[in-house]
Amino acid sequence: MENFGSRKKTSISLPRISASQWRAKRRYVEANLALLLSRLNLRSPQRETFVAYTREPSPCEIVSVYWPLSIYNQLHTLAAATRISVSRILYLILKTLENAESPSSETFLSYGFTVIEWSDKTKQILETLSFSDRGPPLTP
Repeated sequence: MENFGSRKKTSISLPRISASQWRAKRRYVEANLALLLSRLNLRSPQRETFVAYTREPSPCEIVSVYWPLSIYNQLHTLAAATRISVSRILYLILKTLENAESPSSETFLSYGFTVIEWSDKTKQILETLSFSDRGPPLTP
């Protein structure tokens, strides 16, 4: 992952038609990501399956994306918990935007990361995604 100011460069894989949708709607998706993620019906966290990737008969395209670290962390936390690739999560968001009106309410998404134990014998962390209709409190 490369640095571009306060954004990190990475890539996603999308069906060609979705890649063009992504280019047209990426700013909207990024600005409304919390609300869009809260409305996705993703499977609950599990460990009995392999990661699900986007399976479309059309050719896929690699698309460069530039995320603030907070969005990168949020997407990868959700992807790891549900065993769905970040590319598939974004594909599902784009599919929901095809058939729906633009969301109008504001939703906030907070990411928390806590190291519970990190030793030679145990690696335990806690990642938390919290959705709320109010923003985080302002700090002085």
